[in-house]
This record gives sequence, structure tokens and C-alpha cells, in this order.
Amino acid sequence: LIKMRWLGITKDTFSRDMGQYSWYYDVAELGYKCHMNDIIAAIGLVQLEKLEWMNNRRQEITQIYNSELQNTGDIEFIARKTYQKISAHNYVIKTSRRDELNEYLKQKGISTGVHYYPNHLYEMYKPYYRECPIAEREWKKLITLPLFPDLSNEQIFYIINNIRDFYRTKQL
Repeated sequence: LIKMRWLGITKDTFSRDMGQYSWYYDVAELGYKCHMNDIIAAIGLVQLEKLEWMNNRRQEITQIYNSELQNTGDIEFIARKTYQKISAHNYVIKTSRRDELNEYLKQKGISTGVHYYPNHLYEMYKPYYRECPIAEREWKKLITLPLFPDLSNEQIFYIINNIRDFYRTKQL
């Protein structure tokens, strides 16, 4: 990974300057330019100081969603073990009406996402395609609700109330 992050080069500049500078390096494999610059690193260090607060706030938001969306329409929650402590980087629910709900929320100014498109359906994996009926069925039910630390309680309840309204007004 270290080689791949810097264009496949076998020695970065720091490694070449251990005591006495040696200019020589090799390119052993195809790599990418994925290491950070100083500005991004500085931003990252500041963000790390906020990590505990951000994770706690995401947990609070997920608890509100869980509590307030219980028994709403056909919504199912993604199962989690009680002993797990998750970062809650997103909040995914299942509904057979994903696309309708997505469009309804979009009209209300609420941006949702769809995550976890099955890997075997991507173009690059088509040569290796195998049927995965459960993944192919279940991903079509997944919708990701807004979840970020600066989401206010007012915004959270706006989202929740619009989801409730969808199920009240859009009966099958």
C-alpha cells in the first residue's frame, strides 16, 4: 500500500534521505498519487480533535431516527448487535418503496442517497458475474437518510415528519 499510494515508487523522499540522501528509487508496480499534502494533513489533524464529538452526535441522530421512525410504513432498520459501537457514518433504512420515498423527499428539499449497489453489477466486474439473488433483491430497498454532525434537531424532525407524511398520504 505504501508503494501504491505514491505512484508505485519503492522509496519516498523521506526514505531516500535517511542519513545520507540517495536519489535512487524504482517503480515496482502501477500506483496512484494518494498521499496527503501538508494543507490536507493540517485540516485532518483539526478534524481528529472533533472526532469524538462528531461520532457522539451521529449516534444521537441515529437514536432519534430509530425512536421516531418505529412503526412507520414498511420501514425496516438495519440490524446491529447491541455490543457494537459504530461510527454511524450513514443511516440506512429498508423500504419496498425506496424510489417513491426518495422522490417525495427530494421534492421536500431532502437529499437522500442509495448506497451499497452490489459490486457484481458494476461494469468492471461483469466478466465475473454470478447471480446473487439476495443482494440483487435487497439493495433495491435501501435508502440513506441525511446524517452529519451539524444536522440540527429541527432538520432531523423535518426529515422524520416528511417520511411520516409520505406513508400517511401515499398509501398503496
